Amino acid sequence: MSKVLGVNGIRTHGKTTTDKLLDKMLVLGYKSFDVQQVIRNTLGLRWHKERDARAIIDVAEDGDAIICHSYGAIKTAIAMRGITFSAVFFFRPAMGRGHRFHTHGKTHIYCIHSVGDMALWSGSVLLFHPFGLAGVYGFKDPYVENIKTTGGHNSDFEDANLSRWVNYVQFKLAEIGFEKD
Repeated sequence: MSKVLGVNGIRTHGKTTTDKLLDKMLVLGYKSFDVQQVIRNTLGLRWHKERDARAIIDVAEDGDAIICHSYGAIKTAIAMRGITFSAVFFFRPAMGRGHRFHTHGKTHIYCIHSVGDMALWSGSVLLFHPFGLAGVYGFKDPYVENIKTTGGHNSDFEDANLSRWVNYVQFKLAEIGFEKD
């Protein structure tokens, strides 16, 4: 049975972001799994993103869905080289807009982005870092469905907005035939 994975961003285990969405998905009957990873800071992630991606591959199976936030998007994009996810939900990805996904339509990719995300704006100007503006403007890849929203970096996971994104993820999973537990 396929599961919904959650991948946290930088300097967090995801308790206030991806974990909240995963908990709601579990209540709705989906098998969910929090990918427990080492908390990285801005400097350490440059040298550990491949290792962090390997940790996702180690627990994922083809057909799983994944919800990732911020730096979790970079780890997920790397993991996508070894796993074919049924759906990937990028919440405010800290990645470059020009990233190309080589799933050729096998993976449904959604990018939730906001021009009001000041954390991504500031991260994108750091020298020699993989951060970019996909979480601000969306990806340029034609296989990605970009969804424009508003608010700051963690706004999608705040109580006022969380049910909207739970409903969206559930709707998109049902649309592609992803089965509950």
